[in-house]
Amino acid sequence: MRKRRVVITGMGIASPLGCDVDAAAARLQNNEHGIRAMPEWESIGHFSSRLAAPVALPDHLEIPRKAARTMGRVGAIASAHSNYVVTPSKPRVS
Repeated sequence: MRKRRVVITGMGIASPLGCDVDAAAARLQNNEHGIRAMPEWESIGHFSSRLAAPVALPDHLEIPRKAARTMGRVGAIASAHSNYVVTPSKPRVS
């Protein structure tokens, strides 16, 4: 079996604290969190929680609606970040 090399060229993050490693680290150092009230959940009778830590994707990470409509939220976030990370590096498969 032929060995392949992998080079890690950076880090990424998708969190309620931000979608940028430096911004998320700064918010953590300032004792911030991504938890917020979700008043729109009031209409869901059987759902008792009103707190969440949603991930807000920046505009440059949003994926086209046509592609996103077949995915759940987690899949859309994973896809957006995969595209963001892979596109600049233009990986080569040999």
